[in-house]
Amino acid sequence: PTLDPTHELSVMGSDAVLWQNASAEAYWLYRQAYEGASSKLLWNIVELARTTPEGQPRRPMAVIVDIDETVLDNSPYQVTAINERRTFEPASWRAWTTKGMAKPSPGALEFLHGARKAGCEVFYITNREEVERAGTLKNLVELGFPDADETHLLLMADASDKTERRARVRSTHDVV
Repeated sequence: PTLDPTHELSVMGSDAVLWQNASAEAYWLYRQAYEGASSKLLWNIVELARTTPEGQPRRPMAVIVDIDETVLDNSPYQVTAINERRTFEPASWRAWTTKGMAKPSPGALEFLHGARKAGCEVFYITNREEVERAGTLKNLVELGFPDADETHLLLMADASDKTERRARVRSTHDVV
């Protein structure tokens, strides 16, 4: 019997989605990455303070993060897609982001609250589209992410390349 090609594609990634969604290993890898980022952040702040010429005003400090699979875990969306025998679809993705139901990636909240406590503003640079802004902000705010507001959420405008958006933050902040 011939299988539906969309079903075959949806099943191909099921092991990876299951691992991402439910494995202890994925959980601890996230935690380890954020703990390492915390150490690096503190080192960079100390280095910035050390190299800023005395008497010179220092620009505000910032941390830049992505959203999807960095600070928010969207694996439940993928699990649903597999269960419904489909692959990624822009319409179903927008429905998911509109609900604002993603959970924080392990360690993300602690890292970003630590960065904020250390004096850094948090900027979220994502390739989510403008139509996803309200749901994205709702999700970030309800989870308690710092600086979850219009100013700190930079969505995709024309191109998926994030270089210009990162440069915009670097023009006014010291990115640590």
